[in-house]
Amino acid sequence: HARASRLDSASTRSPLGVAPRMGVTGRITATCACVERGCDRALALCGPLLFAFGESLVASIAYVACTTTNVTLGERGYGVIKMVSDVIMVTCAGNCAFNHAMCAWIKPGSPKDGRARRAIERAGRMDDGERGGCGGEDYARGGRYCELCDTVKPDMTHHCSVCRRCVLKMDHHCPWVMNCVGARNYRYFFNFIFFGGVGCAWAAGSGAFLLLYVIDDPNRVPYEVFRNVIYVVIMAGGGFFC
Repeated sequence: HARASRLDSASTRSPLGVAPRMGVTGRITATCACVERGCDRALALCGPLLFAFGESLVASIAYVACTTTNVTLGERGYGVIKMVSDVIMVTCAGNCAFNHAMCAWIKPGSPKDGRARRAIERAGRMDDGERGGCGGEDYARGGRYCELCDTVKPDMTHHCSVCRRCVLKMDHHCPWVMNCVGARNYRYFFNFIFFGGVGCAWAAGSGAFLLLYVIDDPNRVPYEVFRNVIYVVIMAGGGFFC
């Protein structure tokens, strides 16, 4: 054992008997890799907090908009706008919260799933003529391979360093849903963005309409109402543009 250890240590030394030093490029690469792993770990740990914050933000914007902005519109003679706004806000908030939760709950899909293997085989059979008669199984073996997951990667499949798995048709890793957006939960993510955008745009627009055209004298409006409307306009507008 002592002889083997001496041989190993000797093999890692330069011809001059001095251990090789890592160059500047190697140190920068190692530092960047360490920082990247730290950021990935931080995203994984903050995922539940960001998810809870997103759900509470949607609920708070809808609640304040319905109980303050819409009520004030009704009191100022805009009853029809109030009813329409209530329906839009409740519908958008409910669908946004539901699709947000489903996007986090549904797994995005992995190449190890049976559906992925069947898709690879179908792709191999469709490309059979161009590949000189190779079957789906041979085509799967000839594709890209992930050493970390020990599996073949079909087209548009990437390895997520946060989730530590390969994802089918990976779009990106979303920290707000603490999950990757892939083949099986992409529709929930799209619905979440759509209803969230529509709800934020309507809440911000109705609040701005109330401030600019309905409230003629801010001094005659209770401070709490004025503050809540400003909150809805800022948070909904920021959510829409984000």
